[in-house]
Amino acid sequence: MRSLALAGALGACWSAPAPVSAVAPAPAPRDVAAGDARILSQSPLGGVLVLDGDRHRARARAEVVMEGHCAGLYTIVQEGEETVTIDERPVTQWRVHYVCVRDT
Repeated sequence: MRSLALAGALGACWSAPAPVSAVAPAPAPRDVAAGDARILSQSPLGGVLVLDGDRHRARARAEVVMEGHCAGLYTIVQEGEETVTIDERPVTQWRVHYVCVRDT
């Protein structure tokens, strides 16, 4: 009988957890005008980044991305404007192509 009284007391104190939303919160908006580097492609050998906004800030961010990906050792093999087609329209982007340098 005592266990039933205890269960009743606990039941009165316990409430069901609040439902959890299945929708993830939206990411914080990026201020691309301030400069950012987006990863276009990456592999263990290197990658391609697209620089948006302020070129100097975007280049600084690109260096952080490349250093992190390549453990600090990378070589930029191509950098400059590239015209690509997005939604059937030509778009010019500043891209950085790099390769990771591996110690031998």
